[in-house]
Amino acid sequence: MVDLHLTDLAIATLFIGLLCVAAGSDIADLRIPNRISVALAVLYPFHVVASTGDVDWQGALVVALLSFAVGALGFMGGFVGGGDVKLFAAVALWCGPAGIFDLIILTGVIGGLLGLVMVTRLRFVLAWSFQAVGATVVRNAFLRHVIPYGVAIAVAGFIVAGRPLMTFGR
Repeated sequence: MVDLHLTDLAIATLFIGLLCVAAGSDIADLRIPNRISVALAVLYPFHVVASTGDVDWQGALVVALLSFAVGALGFMGGFVGGGDVKLFAAVALWCGPAGIFDLIILTGVIGGLLGLVMVTRLRFVLAWSFQAVGATVVRNAFLRHVIPYGVAIAVAGFIVAGRPLMTFGR
């Protein structure tokens, strides 16, 4: 028999790990590989099956599809990157109808804070700080004039969907 608590732990670890990889990739070269968003989407059914509570997977699917459709319009208008759209839709799948508004608000707030950092001298202080500890990739991200929005999506996704995943066994 499979221990569902260990399964929950493995799924939560993979989910959070994939969010970290997405954020790191976006910081490094402003790209979020498709395989990360696909892996998040493929992992979701395992979460549904292993979950000890009721999961509104149909509602989550609708939320993800609507998020992708709205994001695609933003991409066509040049407002957002394609990787950001796919990552947001994959994270929206995990948040479902109950968490989508929190995800939208937190992504906006975190993205706004990143934007404020990027238009102030604080970005140079942070760039120097990361250079001092040898994190040149992060330093370079702060010296660019583009906001790696995948970071905001990943952090918001961790807060909205990741934290509840970490309550396994309770």
